[in-house]
Amino acid sequence: MTSKLITALSVLIVAVLAACNNAKSPDAVANDVAAAQQKVAENAADVRKDASKDNVSATDKVDDKKEAFEGESRVARSDAKAATHQHGSVTFSFLTT
Repeated sequence: MTSKLITALSVLIVAVLAACNNAKSPDAVANDVAAAQQKVAENAADVRKDASKDNVSATDKVDDKKEAFEGESRVARSDAKAATHQHGSVTFSFLTT
């Protein structure tokens, strides 16, 4: 049992030491960082572009709903004025007891 444990720990130590010996040069690290920053900047630009499109689409939908509401309001006011002129006044029997 202890020989298996010692063997496993030895293999682990050798693997860790081998991985630590794989250092990159400062120029390679700088290039990797620059490439990663460029990729992040491109992704951020794409996200902003998509968000802008979504914002324009939502604004258009709100404007369409607002125009429809205003149109319906004009029709309702016109109908109410016509009914008032036709009948003298408009009463709502369900409001009076």
